[in-house]
Parts: sequence; C-alpha cells; structure tokens
Amino acid sequence: MGAVVDQKQRINVIDAFRGVAILTVLLYHYLVFRAPPFRAPGLYGYAHQYSPILGLGKFGVEVFFVISGLVIAMTLAQCRSAFEFAVKRFARLYPAYIAAATLTFLLMRAVGPSVFQSTFGDYLVGFSMISRDLHHGYVDGAYWSLAIEVKFYLFAAIGFALLRQNFWMIVVGIAILGAALAPIAPGISERILIAHDMPLFLFGMAAWLEILAHRRREAVITAIVATFLYAIHLEYFAPTAIPHWASHTFILGTSALMILLLKLAPGARLGPLAFVGRISYSLYLLHQYIGVTIITTLTARGAPDMVAFAVATVVLATLAWIFFRTVEEPGRKAVMAFYRRLRQPAGVVEPSQA
Repeated sequence: MGAVVDQKQRINVIDAFRGVAILTVLLYHYLVFRAPPFRAPGLYGYAHQYSPILGLGKFGVEVFFVISGLVIAMTLAQCRSAFEFAVKRFARLYPAYIAAATLTFLLMRAVGPSVFQSTFGDYLVGFSMISRDLHHGYVDGAYWSLAIEVKFYLFAAIGFALLRQNFWMIVVGIAILGAALAPIAPGISERILIAHDMPLFLFGMAAWLEILAHRRREAVITAIVATFLYAIHLEYFAPTAIPHWASHTFILGTSALMILLLKLAPGARLGPLAFVGRISYSLYLLHQYIGVTIITTLTARGAPDMVAFAVATVVLATLAWIFFRTVEEPGRKAVMAFYRRLRQPAGVVEPSQA
C-alpha cells in the first residue's frame, strides 16, 4: 500500500470525496436552505418548493471534517515542527480566504440582500476565522465551519508539539474531555473543545492511522473512541426536517465509502469529481451568498428555477476555478516559498500539499 499511496502527492479518492461534499453543500444552499421548512420566509423566489431531503447536503460539511482529520494527520506526518504545520495551514487557508471574504463583503454591500450584508467590523474580525466566538457575524454564513477547522488544527498542533507522531493521543484525549464537560460546562465543551464535531475528525485520523501509517492498534482505539463519541451526539446530526436515519446514513456511509476506496482502490480516478474536489475550498468560500444573490436576481426577473440554479452553479464553479488558479494555489506557493527561504536549508524541496 505504501508504494501505491504516496502521501506527498494528491490522492484522487480524497479529492473526489471533497467534490462530493462540496456538491451536496451547494445543492443544499441553492435549493432548500433559504426556503421553508429550513428558513421562512423563503429567499430564492423559486416557483416551486423542493424536497427537504436535499437538506442532507448540509452534512457535506461533516464529510469535510472527516476528510480534514485524515489530511491533517497526513500533513503532520510530513512536518518537522508544529510551527511548520501552522505555516502550511496558513498557506493553505488564508490567501484564498482573504480574497474570497473581501469579494463577498464588497459584492454583498453593493448588490446583496440585506440579510447577507455585514459590517466592516465583521469583515475585519473575520480574518480571525472565529467571528462568532468574538460576537461578530460571518461575511458569508458558510464560514462557520472554518472556526471548527481552526480549533481542530490547534489541538493537532498541540499534540504534535507534545508527542510528535503520537499526536493522535492528545487529540483523542481532548475529544473525550469535551464530551465529559458537556453536562457541566457546555460552553467550553461546544465552543472551545468542539465536542460535537470531534468524532468526525477522529474518524479521519483513524483512517490515516490504518491505511497510510499502518498503525492498526492506534487506528482501532481511535475508531472506537470516535464511534462512542458520535453515538453520544447523535441528536446533533439530526435536524427536524430530515429523518434521523438519513442524516447518519449520509455522514457515515459517505465517509465509509471514501475510506473503503482509499484502502482498496487508492489509485481510482473517479472522473471529474477529483477536479471539483481540487477547487472545493475556493468554491466553498465563494458559493453561498454570491450564488444565492444570483439566483434571487434571476428569479426576480422571471427566470425559471432550474435556469437560475444552473447559472449560479456555472458562474460560481468558474469563479472558483479562477480563484484556485490565480489566488489559492499561487498564494499557497508564495507563502511556502517565503517560509523555505527563511527556515529551510538550501536544496530542500518542500513536499507537495496533501
């Protein structure tokens, strides 16, 4: 398996499931999220109301968390220090985030619905990626998940600083602590220790331990803890408009299929989904408020539902591809090149992004 899956190269299976995750999130945000029963009154201006089962798309974010647990473990395995890990995460997230947040803020202030407009203070505080913790709104509602991601990165970095390749033990310990504090200190448990979402990151870490690190005992321990903690938080992943069994089937089934393919067919190409996955971060950052504004503008001018939906999807996918090519990747490479000049000896080549 080590000869087939090179952790220093992009893995198409992971990218393909990033593609699955972002497409389901996009369907959710463009068809049902801002209409009854999820939001009332509706915002899209559609002539029809679409099935609430499309609300399963909101759990594409949970699939992203599973993927993140796997990829962050993979990234840490290639790092020499927690500081290097922090630089890599900054390079991966911030160039595209700053550009997307700026574009979204300016467009919404100029032409967006009032519900999508934020203050300049929200925009500035948003650079922290933890706006809600600082009592500010997000420039785009989709950015809430970045706060969860950043907190998980912090836990992983602390684990790596303390235990190096056994960083998983610290992350598992924090997850257990978060669950234990839930009855007595729910604020700390949910807002700081992200107890609800930690099982998802642990599932991804367990997959890395088993498939890529070949550490079966540690993988089994992590998976058992993840399963137990997920069971504790079952209600958190079951919104009222969607059958409980459907939400759990989507989260666990999609994640399990990804892990199974990664183990049995790591070289699978999976068609255009891998390409969608590669631009998924830029698409996630840009898609919600800008895309829904396009939809509302078109339906207000009499465009059929599916025409408005299709135009928004094509425009945002194209914009995301442009961002990926001109901002996300060049920005990441520029930050890492600067870091190498400051920190790495001459002649050392930085591993490719996981």
